[in-house]
This record gives sequence, C-alpha cells and structure tokens, in this order.
Amino acid sequence: MLLANDAPARARFVGPLIADLGDPDHVVRWRAALALGYVGRDDPRATLALVYTLRDRNETVRDCATRSLAGLGQRAAEALVEALADETETAAIVRALAATGAHGIAALTSALSSGDPHVRWAAAAALEEIADEGAVRALIGCLSSDNAPARECAISALGHMGSKAVPALIEMLASGETGARRTAATALDSIGDARAFMPLLVALSDDDPGVRGAAAWAIGALHDPRSFGPLLVALDDEHGTTRAGAAAGLGRLGDDRALGPLLVALSDPDDRVRTRTAAALGEMGCADAALPLVSALILDPSVEVRHHIADALGELGPLAVAPLLAAFEHEEEEGREWVVTALEAIGAQGVTTALVQLEDGGSLGAEGLAEALAWLDEEYDEDEALDADFDEDEPEEPGTAASGPLAPTGTRATR
Repeated sequence: MLLANDAPARARFVGPLIADLGDPDHVVRWRAALALGYVGRDDPRATLALVYTLRDRNETVRDCATRSLAGLGQRAAEALVEALADETETAAIVRALAATGAHGIAALTSALSSGDPHVRWAAAAALEEIADEGAVRALIGCLSSDNAPARECAISALGHMGSKAVPALIEMLASGETGARRTAATALDSIGDARAFMPLLVALSDDDPGVRGAAAWAIGALHDPRSFGPLLVALDDEHGTTRAGAAAGLGRLGDDRALGPLLVALSDPDDRVRTRTAAALGEMGCADAALPLVSALILDPSVEVRHHIADALGELGPLAVAPLLAAFEHEEEEGREWVVTALEAIGAQGVTTALVQLEDGGSLGAEGLAEALAWLDEEYDEDEALDADFDEDEPEEPGTAASGPLAPTGTRATR
C-alpha cells in the first residue's frame, strides 16, 4: 500500500527484483516474479524480465511470471508477441498471452500480418490454443484481410480449432465480403463438419464463381450423396473456377456416377478444370479412367496439365500400367517420354505388380517391354529385361522391389 502511488519508490525495487529472478532458490525467484507484477507495472524492464522468466526450469516460477504478465496488460501482450519468434518457448508464451485476455488477442491479431513468417504462424497457433470466442472472432476477422499470408494463417488455425469455429464460419460464408466468403468455405473444408452441408449447398449458388468453386470443393469432402446433383450442375457452370471446384468435389465425393461427366470434363477448354478433373479421376481409383487418362496424357495441349495427368495415373497405380505400355509401343519419342513420366509416378512396386499380372496375354512383347524399361533407366541392360521372369511363384527378395530400372528417380522430367 505504501508504494501504491509512489512510482519512483516502486522503480527502486525493480532492479533488485530482476536480479532475484536469477537466484538459485526457486522460492526467491517466484516471490520476485510476483512482486515484479506489482512494482514493475510502469517499468518496461520488468515486463521483459518476466517474459524471459517463462523459460525458468521451475513450474511455479513460470506460473508466477505468467500471473504477473497477465496484470501488465497491453505492454505484456506486445512483448509476448515479439517473443513468439523464439519457437522453443511457444507453449509458455501462449499460456501467458491467454492470461492477458483481450490484450493478448488484440496483439496476436496484429501479429498475423507480421512480415516474419515465424511470428505469423506462432500467432495463429497461439490464437488456436486460446480457442475462446474472442480468438475465433479475431481469426474470422482476418478472413477479410487483404494480407494473403494472414488469411492463410487464419484458415489453418480455424481448421485446427474444429467445431468451435464452425458457427462463425457459416455466418461468414453467408454474409461476409466476397473474399471472406471464399476463405470461409476453404476453412470449412479443412474442418469437415456436417453442419456445413446446407450452408455450402446454398453457396453453390453464390454470385461469385470463386465462392461457388470453393463451396463445391468443400462440400465433396463431406461425402453426402445429396451433393451429387448440385455438383454436376456446377460442373457445367459458365466459369472455369467453379467447374474446377466441382470436378474436385466430385472426386472427393467418390460417387461412381461421376465417372462419365468427369471423363467429358477431361476435354474442358480451361486448364484448371482439366487439372482438377485428372486429379479427381485418380482419387476415385476407377480402372475405366485409365485409358482416357493415358490418351489425355499424350494429347493434352498443356505441359503443366500433362504433369498432373501423370500424377493421376500414378494414383491409379497398377490399373494404369497396361494402357501406358500399350501407348509406349505405338507412340513416337515425345509420347513415350510422357508414358515414362507416368510410370515413374506409379513407382517400382506398382509397375512390377502389373507386369506380373500381364505376363500371360499382355499386348507388349518382350522387346517392347525391354525398351520401355530402358527408358526408365538409361543404364539398364536390355538383355536383362529380356530375361526377366515375372513369375509370381518366384517373388523378389525383400528390399529389392525399389531398386533397378523401376526405382523412382525423385525428379520430374521437363517436357
């Protein structure tokens, strides 16, 4: 009480108390931490010392430092946010920020726009950890930001919060600005809560094609069969952004009825749509998609789309090997290079498994097979390929499947 209104007198105690924070006796240290929260409330030295004390090896000392920082308000919150760049102390700093209440949330919200990516992501993690209504609202507010990295951090944190964030995100999806509606759909996608189904269904009719596309992408992940019809409608949208989202949504939905419409979408004039369609077909894992994907791999006018088609064929695995080898036999050099790219995406084990199954009745002769394998590895001995025995009764020794000419190269060819 004697020091309550005597700032100069309080200041005289700050230095000795800071020194006591380094005392070997933990009792001295926690008493000093508590005292600094009172006598050091006007002194920035006390704030910094208390933030540093969050590293103390003793839990009681750390808890006392947190309690004192909570009473220092905005100054403590700002100092704690600056300390977030030290990734080793994030957990203790987050607890201290949570204790500062609204001051901490305001400082963390500001930190989401920091130029330092470590601070941005640590701030998002801190708000995620606090996870109260104020933290959710702060992150939701960032969805309207012009700062793309801030939006990215907010989406990630909201996704990790899960069900707590769903009501606010649904509200944002219905009434926010255009950019916020898009990011709200993206965040709902990362959560995967069934409560979002009807709001996302409504968003498929949004005025903005980007919102429609994001909603289509997100609703597919809910695996609700009611979304099949609306997604087919979206696949015929006049805007490529929406069609691309619909293709992705149908792939995620996994309904076999989508195969025909998606095969048609492989010829869409928009590169983004063909890319998402190829990925969707690969995700669905349907054998009937293999031959159309191989044809698209050879004929698509976009090099970038061809790479995505090769990845989709890689997802199909052994199902794609037979049509790829048949294409290799009949294509010229450039087409063969793309076939090899897809075979590399499938990998050694998948190709070998398919070759075992194709040994009897396969359309590719031994010489053609040897040539295809040689393209996978220029050092491969074609005579060895001619002599290769893919008899299921004689399995390879453990650990050899990923070696030799079929081993993934780890690099993607530049076409």
